[in-house]
Amino acid sequence: MPTAYRLSGVVEPSRLREALRGLMRRHTILRTVYSVEAGEVRQRILEEYEPALEVEERPGLSAQEAVEGFLQPFDLERDCPIRVRLRRIGTEEWILQVDVHHIAADGGCYAQLLGELFGAYNGQELVAEKLRYADFAVWQVEGEGAREFAAHQRYWIEQQYREQLPILELPTDHMRPAVRSYKGGVHHFTFSGELSAALRRVGRQEQATLQMVLLAIWKVLLSRLGG
Repeated sequence: MPTAYRLSGVVEPSRLREALRGLMRRHTILRTVYSVEAGEVRQRILEEYEPALEVEERPGLSAQEAVEGFLQPFDLERDCPIRVRLRRIGTEEWILQVDVHHIAADGGCYAQLLGELFGAYNGQELVAEKLRYADFAVWQVEGEGAREFAAHQRYWIEQQYREQLPILELPTDHMRPAVRSYKGGVHHFTFSGELSAALRRVGRQEQATLQMVLLAIWKVLLSRLGG
């Protein structure tokens, strides 16, 4: 997930490096490498690591030229899943590029990571996480989460769909083809500001993300259309 920023003014590469180091110290997922052992993927959190920050003096480059050559594949067995490049293209003109592998973050938290990086550069303290994703994974597999999942599994598999999954029969304009095809149309639409605010309010009330709210609405719609 690459991004690029054009910066003006004084930028201190050493402060940026320390900010990146602090971000990686706070989020262990940003200093995790992966390997395959006996056919299974293993994670290893690095206690000693060097932030992948590249600083270059490239006066005279245009912004378009300055962003070229940054994107490279990550070697997840050796590379931390975040890299940064800072290029000076003028006296006080810079191009900052950040790339985070999707294995470590998604679009929802990417903005938060960048905000923390810039905040740390400006002197904000990044405190250590109280809970890590690894803690959640252990809870899910070995703790109360495992028991909750087993109960849900029994409900859906043993009670609801013991024999065969039901077929969703939707009212269509045409006969269903004998051979499945994924050809279809695309309909674009925009929510009003009021509707968007209402959806987010429902999400906050139910402790759910906007994506979860929209997915629930979509599934209710399909259920009603299918009888």
